[in-house]
Amino acid sequence: MNILKKIDVAKLDKIEGNKRGTDGSKKVVKELYIEADEDHISLQNGVKKIAKLAYINEGYRESGGVAKRNELKGVHYFSSIKDKPEDFWSKVSEYIERHYETEKIEKIYLLGDGAAWIKEGLEWVVGAEFVLDRFHLMREAIKISGGDRKIFAGIVEALRDKDREKFEGLVERAMGKAKGDRRGLKRIREGRRYIANHWDNIVLELDNRIVKGCSAEGHVSHVLADRLSSRPRGWSEEGAEVMVKILSLKYNGVDLKEAYLREVCRKEEREEKVLKEIVRKGIKKIKRQIEETRNNVPILARGKVDLKYKVLKSLINGDFLNADVF
Repeated sequence: MNILKKIDVAKLDKIEGNKRGTDGSKKVVKELYIEADEDHISLQNGVKKIAKLAYINEGYRESGGVAKRNELKGVHYFSSIKDKPEDFWSKVSEYIERHYETEKIEKIYLLGDGAAWIKEGLEWVVGAEFVLDRFHLMREAIKISGGDRKIFAGIVEALRDKDREKFEGLVERAMGKAKGDRRGLKRIREGRRYIANHWDNIVLELDNRIVKGCSAEGHVSHVLADRLSSRPRGWSEEGAEVMVKILSLKYNGVDLKEAYLREVCRKEEREEKVLKEIVRKGIKKIKRQIEETRNNVPILARGKVDLKYKVLKSLINGDFLNADVF
């Protein structure tokens, strides 16, 4: 962990892989997706911290091979523990501006679970539209249904049909079945509140078939949790911040070894330049002092070359043995 503390986080933010077009130009896409979620990390002092993860992508493409799988196109990760939401999303917004022809993007979708820090991205990414991800939506529908398949299917149908009245009726039905079960009733109320708070965003996803599902939960597990929280660990906040940045760089395709060596070489070059400048200034200062000393010694100042002159001059020049005075 001591190694992590020596790494400058600000420098990690400046490293990024080549995500532009093949000719170095900005990319042109019709739709852009930003998916976000979080991991919960335990610090050494017992405090829990949220590690924010967001990644930009251009939708799915079907990968080759025997097993047909969908994989994300043009994916780029951002992660931080210490960044405030506004700082975090400003970096996402700047990346989009640098790498895409923004005026040609028709739709930007921000997908997540509705957390406040995620929705704040709408204030920073121009034109973004929030969509509640299907994973959390279905989880809340299951909580309300309490395992009743008919109620669950009815809730999904009500959401797809934008039928708020039908949804509320199914909630009442579920509460009637759970009468007397305090935990069950609490679970249903929590699920109902969550869906009601995000009703418009839920309708958007179910009504618009071009919006893909959110895969952020899996990415958090793969990119962050596997190293940071799935096994008991205690992190310092500084060490954890560096680690999440390094993990993002790794999954962005950055060669960490090459980036490190490049930084070391640049550092050595800078140190060599500084050293040369120090030596140059030192020599210049010594020469000036010698000249001042020479002008202040009467024997040297008068210019007459005799034995005293030769001795003093050889001492100043550091060449006493060859002064021709013996």
